[in-house]
Amino acid sequence: MASAQVPPQRLAPEGASPPIAVTPPTNSVAPPIPAPEQQPPATPSEQKPGWFDTLGHWFDESVTNVNKSWDNMNKGLKSTLGAVGGQATDTTKSAAEAASNMAKGAAKGAADAVGRLGTSRFVSGQTLCALAPNGAPDCRGAAESLCKTAGFTSGSSVDYVTSEKCPSEAYLAGRHPAPGECKTEHTVTRALCQ
Repeated sequence: MASAQVPPQRLAPEGASPPIAVTPPTNSVAPPIPAPEQQPPATPSEQKPGWFDTLGHWFDESVTNVNKSWDNMNKGLKSTLGAVGGQATDTTKSAAEAASNMAKGAAKGAADAVGRLGTSRFVSGQTLCALAPNGAPDCRGAAESLCKTAGFTSGSSVDYVTSEKCPSEAYLAGRHPAPGECKTEHTVTRALCQ
């Protein structure tokens, strides 16, 4: 047990009233010091935020800001489209009229082509194609020739066959033809005639 210390007394100046002496109780017991109270663990809302909490809060704010920006952009876009919509309506009407006129012209062209197809026929046969100056087959003349033999005035090739024609002597002699000894031939086998 600790004893209380009494401070030294001072003398009062002359003419002053003597000081009152206070003496501490000699057998006094100091009050007991209370034990620290056990506090329940802090709830998540009372805890200090950690790194993950800060990161989660940052993501939440970012999503909110993006949503606000998106809403503002949509409002601006709607107003812009509203203004452009009137102009687009006029342009669309003009384009529709132009398309209608083109469709009428195309329909007339298609009707003419169908009319010509009514007099067209497929003719089968075999006519050899001539070679063009560049060495490629020119089967247009062969197709027209095939059509003229069937009584039509013109025609175009629909199907042709490419074959290699080698001299029979090479095979009769039991040897393979030498390079360049065989010729490639193109024959029209079917034509559309008019």
